[in-house]
Amino acid sequence: MQNTTPSTTFVRITDLYLNDGNIILFANRDSSTTYVFRLHKSVLAIHSGMFADMFALATPSEDDDIYEGLPVIRMHDDAKDVEAVFRACYYPSSISFPRRHPDTAFKLIHIFPIASKYQFDTLKKSLELKFREDWPITLTEWDALTQEQDDFRYKRPMVSINEENYRLYSPDFHFPEAASAIRLARVADIPEILPAAFYQLYLSSPSDDYDIWRAETPGDSFYEKYKEEWLNGARTVRWSLLTEEDLLSLTHGKEKLSALTEPFRNSFPDDICTSCNIEEDCMDIWNRNFTTEKKDWLSGLQDFSDLDDEGYRCECPDIVRSNGTELREKVWSELSGYFGLEQ
Repeated sequence: MQNTTPSTTFVRITDLYLNDGNIILFANRDSSTTYVFRLHKSVLAIHSGMFADMFALATPSEDDDIYEGLPVIRMHDDAKDVEAVFRACYYPSSISFPRRHPDTAFKLIHIFPIASKYQFDTLKKSLELKFREDWPITLTEWDALTQEQDDFRYKRPMVSINEENYRLYSPDFHFPEAASAIRLARVADIPEILPAAFYQLYLSSPSDDYDIWRAETPGDSFYEKYKEEWLNGARTVRWSLLTEEDLLSLTHGKEKLSALTEPFRNSFPDDICTSCNIEEDCMDIWNRNFTTEKKDWLSGLQDFSDLDDEGYRCECPDIVRSNGTELREKVWSELSGYFGLEQ
């Protein structure tokens, strides 16, 4: 039977309302708007275990909802989320994101719950793989990402930067964004990327807000306001996506990482000789990297690991390099603990 509410507006999603479809799906956008999809049972069954079981077990009844002569399935999920999943099944390019794009995680946050609920397993696995590839899990992968960002920033072509092309040369528009990644990792249960995402968050400033930096007001251009920061490598964060749990983890991590200063400063071995200037050089590296309030331990300790042999006729550089590498590995391995992510 036709079962509709007079005050409801039915919106057909044009490219997902297919003339040869044999099943209608309703999903509410709000209390007065319902999205209408006309799809194929066979396609839904291929992608979704739940739909496959539903269609295999379904038996027609006089009480079934009917729309345009076809049976109706009412989905009690947000219509935009449902649309995103259906679109991914029919138009795979809709979820084809550039590698490490900052919007990837943000666009997938609402797809994962629907994909899990309705057992779109193949879709879910492919999205998980894409997401995992964007974020480092090992220190080697973190270094590769950092190098990629540095190359992007410092090796851009010698061109005039203007309001039309600045996005091409600003890392913030080409590398993954931390807050949406954290939200997706929580939603999709992919905890292995959380240490790297939280460390990226730790390196960010609360004033570097993704949404504010991109929100133009009449007579004002965000390009003019933020162009120097963007071109100098500033990375913004969708701070509004973070939960109280996330902010607590961030605070916990900041305290733990700040507390490393004294023990790390005193941790270099005593068995370096007194006939070279290694101690002075080490202090130069320390002062260059670790005298600011926020310390990038992974980057700063890399300078110790990369100390060259020039000017030395002793084994002191080997000692410093070894110690720097050991401390970097310690920081990386303990990030989960610093941010309180361990279960």
